[in-house]
Amino acid sequence: MQFEEEKIFEAAFDSSSFFKLSVTSAFSEDCILFLSQLSKSILKDKDARQFPDLMTFGYFCRKANLLKFKDGQLDKDIGDTQFGRGVCLHIAPANIPMNFAYSFIMGFMSGNKNIIRLPSKRFPQIDIFLRIFEFVTNTHAFNFVKERNSFIRSDRNSQKLIDLVSKVDALVVWGGDSTVKTFRALEKKVSCFEVYFPDRVSSFLINCDFLIDESADNILKLCENFYNDTYLVDQNACSSPSMILWYSKNDNHLLARTIFSNYLNKTLEKKYEMESISRIEKDIDVMRYCNLVDGSVELDKYSDVLWYMDSPGFKLLKPKLGVFISKNIADLELLPSFFRDNEQTLTYYGFDNKDILKVLLNKVPRLIDRIVPVGKALDIGFIWDGKNMINTLSKYMDCQ
Repeated sequence: MQFEEEKIFEAAFDSSSFFKLSVTSAFSEDCILFLSQLSKSILKDKDARQFPDLMTFGYFCRKANLLKFKDGQLDKDIGDTQFGRGVCLHIAPANIPMNFAYSFIMGFMSGNKNIIRLPSKRFPQIDIFLRIFEFVTNTHAFNFVKERNSFIRSDRNSQKLIDLVSKVDALVVWGGDSTVKTFRALEKKVSCFEVYFPDRVSSFLINCDFLIDESADNILKLCENFYNDTYLVDQNACSSPSMILWYSKNDNHLLARTIFSNYLNKTLEKKYEMESISRIEKDIDVMRYCNLVDGSVELDKYSDVLWYMDSPGFKLLKPKLGVFISKNIADLELLPSFFRDNEQTLTYYGFDNKDILKVLLNKVPRLIDRIVPVGKALDIGFIWDGKNMINTLSKYMDCQ
């Protein structure tokens, strides 16, 4: 069911009947069949094709991808005794359009009934998703999905939302540290299973020696992928790089940065337009960064929408809106020293991921969560921040 306006949620959402519905088994055939049909409907929708993040979600829901995870990550000895915990409430971040949908399928494929609080900001991707979801679930075969999953919009201080928090069996919260603290403090059932995704930061590692020998077509493809990781969401996603690490054994840092920046600006001219309010916010952010590091920051502006920044206190900063911390590396062994305490994802270009992993193993007090190729930063999966969300949001019934 959909309650896309706050007043509709407040007036019409019936939690008592919703809580009485039954759970399902994790990765049930019916749930896989529904997501497969949802995937097909998204991928053939002409409006959906305008949004790479919505199309990526459509590809993620393909039956082959779901079965690959099931075969590789779920315990085959459990059989049909892995079930949803009950009602799972999802609090989606305000500034990442499709995050809510991934959170939904984490709870859905775990066997739960789900209440998904949509972002307060309106995104066209969400409207398209909800339209397609409504179309697919209106068929008799998938009425059970419509009954057991509700998309809502509510004020964060809504008493009805607070009451829901106190009753649900599982709570998944995505957002900044302040959002996490707010929901941690709310009253809940003693048995409520809580999962939080607080503020994180991420970086992009680029092999300069490799880049300078690449063809123009390959560099343009690199820039397209980098754009999808960053500018598509204005670097608001925890997995969007806020720092670029330029690696070269042959002192090609500046040459590679110039080449990359020139091609990236070509991509941005075609695809990216910064709103006036964002330009003001960007200038304010720089002043705030100076205050955070108790001094000044070094800025190198390649265009209005591409700035590089450096400061001795760079680990305190998480820039966005086309501002990137820029650091040169001559020895890959030094890579761990650049990571911040809450580093999550490292995207890369011009490397073998095994070489990167080798550098990190046994050399850092806490391993990062992901090492993925450039262009894959926003590809959320059932394993996120090191948590297998299917096993986290479901439980095993001991049946002897």
